[in-house]
Amino acid sequence: MKFPFARKKKKPPAVPDGVRVYAIGDIHGMSNLLEKLLKKITKDLKGFEGRAELVFLGDYVDRGPDSAQVIARLCEGPGPGDTWTFLKGNHDAFLSSTMAAEKLKERYYRAWVDQGGAEAMMSWGVRRGLIHGDDPEAAVEALKAAMPKAHRKFFRKLKPSHRIGDYMFVHAGVRPHVPLEEQQEKDLLWIRDDFLDHGKSFGPHIVHGHTITPDVDGQKHRTGVDTGAYRTGTLTALVLEGTERRAIST
Repeated sequence: MKFPFARKKKKPPAVPDGVRVYAIGDIHGMSNLLEKLLKKITKDLKGFEGRAELVFLGDYVDRGPDSAQVIARLCEGPGPGDTWTFLKGNHDAFLSSTMAAEKLKERYYRAWVDQGGAEAMMSWGVRRGLIHGDDPEAAVEALKAAMPKAHRKFFRKLKPSHRIGDYMFVHAGVRPHVPLEEQQEKDLLWIRDDFLDHGKSFGPHIVHGHTITPDVDGQKHRTGVDTGAYRTGTLTALVLEGTERRAIST
């Protein structure tokens, strides 16, 4: 006997058949950990005959010592995997906005420097004394002169979000009760508590970074992948294949 009012069990989110996705959390200038994780992904792909997509969740720069080296490696392009997709994080926006400003706001510059921007600037060869000196415009001009064109292009091409199958990838999260096509970039890069505490479906399953947790933060409607690389030495990739989820890390 059939009961038409019975609720159907919702299928778990999935990526398309023949696709494996590696969603990589916040790197924050830790080039050694990036290389270690890419080697682990290369090993993980042995024997896999489908299409492998790497999605980087943003925050490539600041805090750690090697922002320039991280960007140089990412600019080299795919391998491992078939395609690499780069999302924009709030720290990446800090850097690119500072460099693009027609009239630099010293308060904004100082906030970025204090939140890891100093380490990023030094990785491109800008002197510490100039960074912390009384002429922020000179420091930013030095950064512009030192940064290769390929690196500047990298920041200009970063995406706010990405969709694969039943998953949506963003840096920080999404604003609850706002249609996905109407989300504001500021929320995608910066939101925290309103998103983390929501607990209800967003439509697609949201994969994000931005909020540090000791391990992958797997929840019913979202999964966090920021394991605090610059603090903990652990850089993590969430691996998605079919309806399965697992993680590999440094």
